Amino acid sequence: MFKSTLLLLLLLLSVNAASAITDTISYARQRFTDENGLPQNSVKNIVPDKAGFIWLATENGMVRYEGGNHFRIFNKNELNIASSRISYILPGAGQYELSAQTEQQEMLGITKGKICLQDAEETNRATYSYLVLKPWVTDTLSVTGLPSAFEKIIQANIVFQFPLDTHSCFMVHQDSVKLMKDRKEMLSFRFRNTSPWRFFMLGAQLHYLDEQGRLMVFEGTQARSVALSGDILRHPGFNERRSTMKIYWNLPAQETFLYLDKVCYLLQALPDGSVNTLRVLHDFDFERNRILSVYYDAAQARIFLGSTTRGLFIFSRQPFHVLNGGGDQDDEVYYAQTGIAGNRLITAQGIVFDTSGPVAALPLLKEKSAGGDRFSIVTDRQNNIWYKAGDMLYKFN
Repeated sequence: MFKSTLLLLLLLLSVNAASAITDTISYARQRFTDENGLPQNSVKNIVPDKAGFIWLATENGMVRYEGGNHFRIFNKNELNIASSRISYILPGAGQYELSAQTEQQEMLGITKGKICLQDAEETNRATYSYLVLKPWVTDTLSVTGLPSAFEKIIQANIVFQFPLDTHSCFMVHQDSVKLMKDRKEMLSFRFRNTSPWRFFMLGAQLHYLDEQGRLMVFEGTQARSVALSGDILRHPGFNERRSTMKIYWNLPAQETFLYLDKVCYLLQALPDGSVNTLRVLHDFDFERNRILSVYYDAAQARIFLGSTTRGLFIFSRQPFHVLNGGGDQDDEVYYAQTGIAGNRLITAQGIVFDTSGPVAALPLLKEKSAGGDRFSIVTDRQNNIWYKAGDMLYKFN
């Protein structure tokens, strides 16, 4: 058998990162409407319970999502309630993990995956009872999530409640903020703001996103600027377009998101006082799809989006990434590859990949593979790369 060993110098040429590195996060998308599981297409709130179910607040009842294509609907046909229109979902109240309020001020309790109608006494004992919307109270509004369905119909000169815990809340006015506990004033300070819809809770602290896209946190009577870190800093338009960022706050799920140019970021409060941003979805237009509610299931790497008119979207992160070499379509067919140092691999075409995409090229290997034999490549224990082209065997060190 004829053998020929050719020792060649391994020359790695950097590939233009701007053109070669592609977005490596891919998602499987599902959409549910009144045609395939939902009772109605307006999904106001999305909240998980401790039993593993996802609860949806709609205009035609509460919906329990059980996974796959399975939904269970709870409305006037299932519960003894006067109205099936759900206003919003609240955090755990009394013996319940979650509570939901109908437009007739009826309170529904959720625990262990089950839902029932609360009686008046239970509602009065509810630990978050101060958030329950009362039609006769017209000068105060409880904000239980953002965006709010009330944004376009409520005047900004009323008082807005932002819950801190079961007995405490922040009362936001146009020019001041108060901390209340058991309806008693604990703290008060001046803070002029242009919109109550820029306040939200992150962890146990009240935050504010100003018109320039700067984030602030309230500590005692002071407002301190907060540095953002993480994925959002890599957004190409962050510095120029940060003033257009939009807040999505899910009170009962205790999650807050920033949305910028079709990209959604989960906010994570860090011990040093800064806020990290984790990208959880990209290339999806929240405004065009009228997204009102967001929930991120970190354990399953899924994001749930509720629309005012288009139902429920579920994006599940794929357990694999597609990496392209940046060449012609015919060159993107890879029959053989082998691992090399630095957690990288090299293909029979001579392209070196790491987890982000192509990072370098081996010109001599690329030249030898141009003949079409791209079926065999292997690394030996001395880290030499062996490649077969026709009846020739090449060794690259």
